[in-house]
Amino acid sequence: MKRLLCLASLLALTTAQAETIFVPNAGLNSISRYDTNGNRSAFTSAFVNGPMGVVLDRNGNLFVSTNDNKIEKFAPTGADLGTFAATGLNFPMALAFDSAGNLYAANFSGSTVEKFTPAGAGTVFANVIRPTGLAFDQSGNLYVSNFGNTIEVFSPAGADLGPFASSGLNNPEGIVFDSLGNLYAANNGSDEVEKFSPTGADLGFVAQNISGPVGLAFDTNGDLLVVASRDATIRRITPSGTVSIFANTGFTPGFIAVQKPPTLVNLATRLRVLTGENVLDSGFIVRGPGIKQILIRGLGPSLGNAGVPGALVDPVLELHGSNGAVLQTNDNWRQPQQVAIQATGLAPTVDAEAAILVNLPAGTYTVIERGQNGGTGVGLMEIYDLAGGSGPDLVNMSTRGFVDTGSNVMIAGFIIAATSGGNGIVLVRGLGPSLGLAGVTNPLADPVLELHNSNGVVVATNDNWQSTQSVAIQASGLAPNDPAEAAILATLTPGVYTAIESGKNGGTGVGLVEVYNLQ
Repeated sequence: MKRLLCLASLLALTTAQAETIFVPNAGLNSISRYDTNGNRSAFTSAFVNGPMGVVLDRNGNLFVSTNDNKIEKFAPTGADLGTFAATGLNFPMALAFDSAGNLYAANFSGSTVEKFTPAGAGTVFANVIRPTGLAFDQSGNLYVSNFGNTIEVFSPAGADLGPFASSGLNNPEGIVFDSLGNLYAANNGSDEVEKFSPTGADLGFVAQNISGPVGLAFDTNGDLLVVASRDATIRRITPSGTVSIFANTGFTPGFIAVQKPPTLVNLATRLRVLTGENVLDSGFIVRGPGIKQILIRGLGPSLGNAGVPGALVDPVLELHGSNGAVLQTNDNWRQPQQVAIQATGLAPTVDAEAAILVNLPAGTYTVIERGQNGGTGVGLMEIYDLAGGSGPDLVNMSTRGFVDTGSNVMIAGFIIAATSGGNGIVLVRGLGPSLGLAGVTNPLADPVLELHNSNGVVVATNDNWQSTQSVAIQASGLAPNDPAEAAILATLTPGVYTAIESGKNGGTGVGLVEVYNLQ
């Protein structure tokens, strides 16, 4: 419980979200960039002929539809990378990527939705009369707004699933989903933003008197950004419905793209699972509106099959809420969620291993892996974010357990994922002495941290946190309490990383590894 309280107290320290907002200005043949305070700057010095739609790929490249029937591509630096596609386009408007990296364009005058492979090869995905806006749901279905005053739905294969909504629409342009699955539409003809439930029920307007709304996007705080084309502004609508001016734009602004910071999507920790206080104990924090689907796996026997000696024979999992209450337990993963777990593609390979599939709101959670009937051995706990990049975020992950020597040190892996480019800023802490002050017996006296990339290359090491990065670590508000504890502050490209906590000079004891997303 003491560790949970510590994690909860740090939640407020990790809410700063660095994001960049892009809006094209068709009247000025330019693209503007905005910071989180609404300060405007030029994204590129290149001439862009009547830009309208914008979207970011996973690497942070910006794709822009133009009035001369092209889709242009720009590097994150603003460098013009040339024409991505030009065939089959006739006044393209909104753009959207699917999960496979294919690009879709609402071909307004051509009355089609065009699909382009990552290489730029185009085909007709669907026929829609004067399509304007595009948005994918979490199942990969494509929603298309159009000037026929409907929103149509198409399966990932392009099958027409019929209209999603037909009431409350007046020349809708941009559309966007919130984290709860509600869909919002920019009614350019009535100067309103309309809201629809996940089933298509018209929930009425969330804002009126928005002068010619076109582009819609949510920022990392859950505020809805609306590009008002006729008065050249970006409006901000809070979840409570308060409307304000976020920024002024250039003449005739179009759609909008928000570059959100990378997120933590997976945590995996391997160590020797003992009994009592020395079981494998992991915590994580979910932040933001909506529900996050998490898969938790407790492995053991499959480690033995992979050649790990002394593997845990029969793992048991417990999921606890912030108040310590047990939310869910599992011994053998096939009972009672076999079908749902298999559908994730991440089912354990041994029946005796444990797994929990759960939908969680924002909050602080703890997972414990122990051996059935007091069994001990090397165990592996994995926490998967099954909807990385959408909905709430995993912002902090931590693991506590007994740090031994050799292959039984604490090994914690994590993945940084990006949907729109950028680098992650993480703080990794290796604690020990402060656990003793919190009442934990036999704490690790002098932790040492190593951070490795996916190739096994050491990115950074630290013994005592004050030795190299003390000013920057203190500025984060997350400096360890004891000078003997370790910390690494790093800017990392999206990818897979491993943090190893060991004891200096072969020391052993209870340690804690924490990974914080500082964006």
